[in-house]
Amino acid sequence: EDGIRDLVRSRGLGDVYKRQALDSAEGDPLRNLARAAGEPDGEAAARILADLGPDGLAALSDALPAMTTVGARRAVRFLAAVADPRVVGALVQALGRADVEEAAARALQRDGAAALAPLAAALRDNPRAAPVLASLRVSPGERLRALARGLGAEGAAWVAVRSEVVRLLAVAAREGGVDDFLQAMPDEPLGASRGLHLLAEALGPQHPIAPMAAAAARNLWHRDDADFATRWRVLRALTGDAEGVTLVRGVADNSDDPDLRAEALRALGQWAPGPHTDAALLEALRADPVPRVRVAAARTMRGRPGATESLLSALRGDRWPSVRAASAEALAGRPEALAALLTALDDGNAVAVRAVLSALGQTPGEGVTPRLVAFAETPRRDPTLRRDAVEALGARCDVSAAPALERIAEVHSDPALPPWELEVGQAALASLARLDAARARQWVRRMGSNATAAAAVERAARAGCGR
Repeated sequence: EDGIRDLVRSRGLGDVYKRQALDSAEGDPLRNLARAAGEPDGEAAARILADLGPDGLAALSDALPAMTTVGARRAVRFLAAVADPRVVGALVQALGRADVEEAAARALQRDGAAALAPLAAALRDNPRAAPVLASLRVSPGERLRALARGLGAEGAAWVAVRSEVVRLLAVAAREGGVDDFLQAMPDEPLGASRGLHLLAEALGPQHPIAPMAAAAARNLWHRDDADFATRWRVLRALTGDAEGVTLVRGVADNSDDPDLRAEALRALGQWAPGPHTDAALLEALRADPVPRVRVAAARTMRGRPGATESLLSALRGDRWPSVRAASAEALAGRPEALAALLTALDDGNAVAVRAVLSALGQTPGEGVTPRLVAFAETPRRDPTLRRDAVEALGARCDVSAAPALERIAEVHSDPALPPWELEVGQAALASLARLDAARARQWVRRMGSNATAAAAVERAARAGCGR
């Protein structure tokens, strides 16, 4: 206390000292000063504590959570100038206050490596800790190693950790540090399986680290306490080596759990086409009794050679609309599927037809534009599907569709029409702008359309087919 008095007097702050009643023998003088630093006129008290060194800064740090906004901002400003573990911990805690979080984040970023451990310790409880940690100016490997401590977080904290891990894994794949993340994964199943899932999603089975990840995934899979969630998460990582691929193929073929079978198919789809993986996909699409597993197989088969016939068979004959829709999505862009897609426009289910229309927008070939125009101009059709048809016309970039799109836009521009019919006209105008921006602008001027329509044309023109 005598040291504080001497410092105050040497700084010419005697009046401040007296006003804050620190001459009183009651209480800890450092705590008294810290409380005073949190008041609106507490600048001098905060400066005294900063000059006192570690003990004063510790008192300021301890008082920060209960300070008013003015006091907290002042405290963060003084603490930001010091690289001390206890101070860094206080700044991490301050991230939880909306009124000072930005200032605290900037201070922690300046601390760099010194902030890694305190931020890592806060990952499970503080959603702001992950983005600040991920922005520190240290290597990707060091940041990933620290973020691994948050793999067991829940709620908003887990969402924040997951986002930063995914982003940093992409960086580490180029600059190094992926192995740091794998080595730092926790032993408990939740965190370990989450980390392996993110690793497999980000890097795929061809990455050099994949065999090590597959070995770790097998250890988790075979643990006595491995539950459904743990095994579901590690399926993709298992495909990092041949032994793991065999295990996953067995799950796809034989598991009693349809969700494990579906994820196993998606995991196998990470590999380039080959007899071992493709056979599982084809068999599941043909014969799995659960529709969502067949959907997973169909979606995974998109772009894979040798899958067209099986997908066409599902498009024509599967009893479930979701499977037919997934098959149409997977056939998008394949000219050999064009005839079947056009026939599927008469499917009795809107979900399937919507997928077919989207696929036709992406599939080259003759005769598509007239069929889409006829579909869009048939009043008995669902108006939301007619809107999808005119959007598909714009996606095809076939300029021969421009006159029909202009006609559809005009027919569906009467304000007396119900909203769902007006949406068809708005979609037609947007598609026309994609094909021929000048023609769409001329239509807007001729019809005396409002500024909203003109702005919509310009937005659509920026995504035009000639760009």
